Amino acid sequence: MAEGDAQGNVIRTLFSGYGDLFGDDADVHVSGDLFWYPVQGHPRICVAPDVMVIDGCLRDQNLKAYLPWQHGGLPPRLVVEVLSPSNTVVEMLDKQSFYERHGVTEYVFVDPFACAIRAWVRNGDQFVTQLVTGPWVSPTTGVTYQFIGEEFVAAGPDGRRWLRPEQEVARANTEAARANTEEARANTEAARANTEAARAEAAEEEAHRLRAEIARLRPQPS
Repeated sequence: MAEGDAQGNVIRTLFSGYGDLFGDDADVHVSGDLFWYPVQGHPRICVAPDVMVIDGCLRDQNLKAYLPWQHGGLPPRLVVEVLSPSNTVVEMLDKQSFYERHGVTEYVFVDPFACAIRAWVRNGDQFVTQLVTGPWVSPTTGVTYQFIGEEFVAAGPDGRRWLRPEQEVARANTEAARANTEEARANTEAARANTEAARAEAAEEEAHRLRAEIARLRPQPS
């Protein structure tokens, strides 16, 4: 569970964003704070990452824990850990060896207090440390992580910024209201055009009537 807004905002942003990103992929499971037991028969070997992206595990399964031997044996594609007030940087970095040993493809560590991102990507049996001095583009998901000032910002492969769930609702409501306004404006313009067309048609009919009346009253040649 998150300890404070600094950690919770990052976790909620990533959990919600990855859920939407893989929402149409039934074989990708996104979890948060879920216990992962990488070795069958060894329940003491476990960890609960802040965010995991797991291939080969049905998205809609209500997992109590991730037991890979029940899902094809795949380790998570991506693990993200976010520093909390009770963690130390050393403790968080120590998890690197755990994720390296148990097959994670990409491990990202986000420190919202130092506004720093660290990343490791698998090469064979080992992690390769990535130097992150600006935006980090996840090679396993295409998602961009960065700090703008003191604010953590994530964006999907399409460049659209991810928001926390409550912010996404507000954005959806704003976009819906804008769409409704545009629709009302279009309906108003259509009604105005119809009124103008009817007026023009009435004017044409009146002109035709007047021409016919003038022609009727004009003296006919004897």
